[in-house]
Amino acid sequence: MPQSLRNFVAKVRNSDDTTKKFWVLLCSVISMFFVVSLWLAYINVSIARIPGPTSSRSLAGVSAPVEVEEELENPGFFSIFAAGTKIIFDALKERLAVKNDIVISKQEVNFVAEGIEPVKPTVLR
Repeated sequence: MPQSLRNFVAKVRNSDDTTKKFWVLLCSVISMFFVVSLWLAYINVSIARIPGPTSSRSLAGVSAPVEVEEELENPGFFSIFAAGTKIIFDALKERLAVKNDIVISKQEVNFVAEGIEPVKPTVLR
């Protein structure tokens, strides 16, 4: 470790708790920024683009604006994420709408004691 970095760490160690908390918070924010940036870059590289319709002009014979065509052909990450979230919440809402019926009944006795000698009662004194 370089000497200047050692001096800085020693200075922070000997400082008050407020200064230590400040440096912990600052280092945490910086490291989380790098982690989230790397994560977003990984998602951008690993998720394949879903191809849209070949041409919206062929659907109705009417030409759509160029911006709408590009959006249909290359949906972004957030539009895909929003569509997936909507599907999940719709399925969850449908699942929660189902009412469960619970029937409580007396247990049936399916055991019959045959051929067992009866136990004689014992008088306790």
